[in-house]
Amino acid sequence: MSNLFAVQSMIQPGSPPLPDVEPVEFELTTDQGVIRARIIQRNIIQFEEIYPYEYFVANSDVYQLAKAFMHRPLYIPAEQATILKMIDSGLVRMDDDIYLTHPGKIMAMAKAFYHLENKVIGKPADSSPPELALTFYYYGEEIKLHLYRNSAQLIDGEQESWFALQEGDTEFMKSILYAG
Repeated sequence: MSNLFAVQSMIQPGSPPLPDVEPVEFELTTDQGVIRARIIQRNIIQFEEIYPYEYFVANSDVYQLAKAFMHRPLYIPAEQATILKMIDSGLVRMDDDIYLTHPGKIMAMAKAFYHLENKVIGKPADSSPPELALTFYYYGEEIKLHLYRNSAQLIDGEQESWFALQEGDTEFMKSILYAG
């Protein structure tokens, strides 16, 4: 993946910003090599090796990437309900080519699926491809939600569940993705 966040401006010199999240360090690979970066606040990033004592405002997606791929912080319980992990995911991949990092959109997708009138069913005999394939990324975990015409498959680790869907549920979920 590339270009998942953008640096928008530099913060005026002065005292360093106080963290509002657990600081996260990661490496970015560029054409010129590897750059170490540190997320200080949800949208403040530092590149100390190349710009010491300078801080940059990034779009809000930068901390979402940490929630998607970094290790789960110790204060977050290891065992959580699948729906809670989906709601708090940092990234959603749709149909292998579209990436969403906006927390409101991710939460809306997870809650919409949760509130559908679906009941647990056995695996359907139909093996057609899904009409919508979503992968939620939550601290290194992947939760897959495949929506078919009349059913949905939810995979969280080794746990797989199938749900019956009503006519129009898949289109409703797609409409949330494309809404404003």
